[in-house]
Amino acid sequence: MVEQVREIVRLKELLGLSLEQLRTLLEAESARAELRREWDASESDARRAEILDEAMGHLTTQLELVRDRRHELEALEAELGLRRRRERQRDLGVRV
Repeated sequence: MVEQVREIVRLKELLGLSLEQLRTLLEAESARAELRREWDASESDARRAEILDEAMGHLTTQLELVRDRRHELEALEAELGLRRRRERQRDLGVRV
């Protein structure tokens, strides 16, 4: 339980997710854990194929959250870079 809380805090801090996004990420992780238990208990190739499909869907959800956050950070980085270039141009105009 302590490890789960640490992982939740790590994800929250690392990704800066909203509580709703964090909940979605954790639900997908929990579902994947359940699927791993099902995989271990199953001997049916057909069921294991279904499990893999379900797990891929959850991984896709998690990746989408991470990618969305990355895009938001990249947009912020671009905006700050533009501001810095403008400030440099303004500074050069003042110094001339």
